[in-house]
Amino acid sequence: MSMKQIGRFFHDQLIPVGNFRTLEVEYKSSHMWRKKMHGLVDQPQWHNGTVDFHLQTGVKFFYRDVIESIGYLLHQKAFAEDLVFDPICEFDR
Repeated sequence: MSMKQIGRFFHDQLIPVGNFRTLEVEYKSSHMWRKKMHGLVDQPQWHNGTVDFHLQTGVKFFYRDVIESIGYLLHQKAFAEDLVFDPICEFDR
């Protein structure tokens, strides 16, 4: 879902109807919603920078810290059954 569609949802749903609003939330825009969701998920932060290429300068790129990302993935319950911390024998000679 695009940020524009999320913004439209908040705009349409927060229109006063009589003496009450149809939806009461502490955020009223897609930007604030995204900020709140990032806080709940506790993902590694995005960083950005620019790089100059031969034919194009000032190209923006985004990345996450590798160590933080690995730690985040290791704490995911969805991967718990697939993580093996003890040595195992995969084949016999």
